[in-house]
Amino acid sequence: MQIGGYIPIQLQCAYNDINGDVKVMAFLDHRETKLDFYYEQTFHHLNIYEAYFENCAYSYVMEYFVQEQDAHVLVQQLKTRIDIEVALYKECKLQPV
Repeated sequence: MQIGGYIPIQLQCAYNDINGDVKVMAFLDHRETKLDFYYEQTFHHLNIYEAYFENCAYSYVMEYFVQEQDAHVLVQQLKTRIDIEVALYKECKLQPV
Protein backbone atom coordinates (compact mmCIF):
# COMPACT_ATOMS: atom_id res chain seq x y z
CA MET A 1 0.00 0.00 0.00
CA GLN A 2 1.21 3.47 -0.82
CA ILE A 3 0.75 6.42 1.48
CA GLY A 4 1.39 9.01 -1.25
CA GLY A 5 -0.40 9.63 -4.51
CA TYR A 6 -3.16 12.09 -3.66
CA ILE A 7 -4.48 14.98 -5.70
CA PRO A 8 -6.32 17.99 -4.24
CA ILE A 9 -9.99 18.11 -5.17
CA GLN A 10 -10.87 20.96 -2.80
CA LEU A 11 -8.46 23.54 -1.36
CA GLN A 12 -9.95 26.16 0.93
CA CYS A 13 -6.84 26.86 2.94
CA ALA A 14 -3.18 26.86 1.95
CA TYR A 15 -1.79 27.87 5.35
CA ASN A 16 -1.73 26.14 8.71
CA ASP A 17 -1.80 29.28 10.88
CA ILE A 18 -5.00 31.10 9.96
CA ASN A 19 -6.77 32.90 12.82
CA GLY A 20 -5.21 30.53 15.35
CA ASP A 21 -6.84 27.49 13.74
CA VAL A 22 -5.49 24.00 14.32
CA LYS A 23 -5.55 21.16 11.84
CA VAL A 24 -7.50 17.92 12.22
CA MET A 25 -6.50 15.19 9.77
CA ALA A 26 -8.91 12.45 8.71
CA PHE A 27 -7.89 9.46 6.59
CA LEU A 28 -10.86 7.71 4.97
CA ASP A 29 -10.90 4.04 4.04
CA HIS A 30 -11.79 2.98 0.50
CA ARG A 31 -15.19 1.73 1.71
CA GLU A 32 -16.17 5.32 2.59
CA THR A 33 -17.73 6.73 -0.56
CA LYS A 34 -20.19 9.37 0.67
CA LEU A 35 -18.65 12.62 1.86
CA ASP A 36 -21.86 14.37 3.02
CA PHE A 37 -21.17 13.58 6.69
CA TYR A 38 -17.74 15.23 6.46
CA TYR A 39 -19.09 18.44 4.93
CA GLU A 40 -21.68 18.73 7.74
CA GLN A 41 -19.05 19.09 10.48
CA THR A 42 -18.08 22.42 12.04
CA PHE A 43 -14.92 23.88 10.50
CA HIS A 44 -13.49 27.08 9.02
CA HIS A 45 -11.78 25.51 6.02
CA LEU A 46 -11.61 22.02 4.52
CA ASN A 47 -9.01 20.64 2.13
CA ILE A 48 -9.75 17.29 0.48
CA TYR A 49 -7.24 15.10 -1.32
CA GLU A 50 -8.34 12.07 -3.34
CA ALA A 51 -6.21 9.02 -4.10
CA TYR A 52 -5.19 8.67 -7.70
CA PHE A 53 -3.44 5.31 -7.35
CA GLU A 54 -5.59 2.23 -6.79
CA ASN A 55 -3.19 0.90 -4.18
CA CYS A 56 -3.16 4.01 -1.95
CA ALA A 57 -3.82 3.29 1.71
CA TYR A 58 -6.80 5.70 1.90
CA SER A 59 -9.43 6.93 -0.54
CA TYR A 60 -9.43 10.49 0.82
CA VAL A 61 -7.30 12.60 3.12
CA MET A 62 -9.20 15.48 4.73
CA GLU A 63 -7.64 18.52 6.43
CA TYR A 64 -10.02 20.40 8.70
CA PHE A 65 -9.02 23.83 9.99
CA VAL A 66 -10.89 24.65 13.21
CA GLN A 67 -10.50 26.71 16.34
CA GLU A 68 -8.48 24.86 18.97
CA GLN A 69 -11.40 24.70 21.42
CA ASP A 70 -13.53 22.94 18.75
CA ALA A 71 -10.89 20.46 17.60
CA HIS A 72 -11.51 17.74 20.19
CA VAL A 73 -15.25 17.75 19.52
CA LEU A 74 -14.60 17.40 15.78
CA VAL A 75 -12.19 14.52 16.40
CA GLN A 76 -14.80 12.71 18.51
CA GLN A 77 -17.51 13.25 15.87
CA LEU A 78 -15.27 11.94 13.09
CA LYS A 79 -14.31 8.90 15.16
CA THR A 80 -17.96 7.80 15.16
CA ARG A 81 -17.48 6.73 11.54
CA ILE A 82 -16.26 3.24 10.70
CA ASP A 83 -12.99 2.79 8.82
CA ILE A 84 -11.53 6.23 9.48
CA GLU A 85 -8.33 7.35 11.18
CA VAL A 86 -8.46 10.79 12.81
CA ALA A 87 -5.92 12.87 14.71
CA LEU A 88 -5.23 16.42 15.75
CA TYR A 89 -2.17 17.55 13.81
CA LYS A 90 0.40 19.60 15.67
CA GLU A 91 3.57 20.82 14.07
CA CYS A 92 6.60 20.63 16.35
CA LYS A 93 9.64 22.81 15.98
CA LEU A 94 12.91 20.92 15.92
CA GLN A 95 15.91 22.19 17.81
CA PRO A 96 19.09 22.45 15.69
CA VAL A 97 21.62 19.78 16.53
